[in-house]
Amino acid sequence: MTAHLVSANSFKKIFDFFITKGCLDQNEQVAKASVDAAIRIIQEKGSDYSEELLKILESYLSEQKKYPELSKNQAIIMIGSLASYLDKTSQSKLIGTFEKMLELLSTPSELIRQSITRCIPQLARFFEEKSKKFLLEHFQILKTSDDERTLRGSAYAVAGLVKGLGMQALQEYAILSTV
Repeated sequence: MTAHLVSANSFKKIFDFFITKGCLDQNEQVAKASVDAAIRIIQEKGSDYSEELLKILESYLSEQKKYPELSKNQAIIMIGSLASYLDKTSQSKLIGTFEKMLELLSTPSELIRQSITRCIPQLARFFEEKSKKFLLEHFQILKTSDDERTLRGSAYAVAGLVKGLGMQALQEYAILSTV
């Protein structure tokens, strides 16, 4: 039996630091390291503490507490990383998180876009029909929009959704022939 170095109660303090301080640091390298460290903790402890971590991360999204928008965005990204460790009941509750992630792709922050793109494939697998709809919407934006920020967000969305849906999405929607 392996001893747990971190108790479930310690996660609140750790994630509070990452979400309210580390991820908001003005130094982009520090912010990226904070995101990476938080996601690494989720990867290492997600299977043992998935429900506890979900409760902690969801607490940053509640309207009762006033956290900066960037902190809420980071919590959404971390929930996306946690998704693959949750049971089916908990996963089904994440549709709102998935939709919010796709909205956040149009933010100017490259760090947020990259982080979200890493999470989209895991969530896309749980919401296949919704993912296909989002894929078509974002692919259409890529074909028609002239706004660089919108194009970048949609490109990230398409990449993440295709990765989550698999190779059949490339063939089904003729993405390669269009590109």
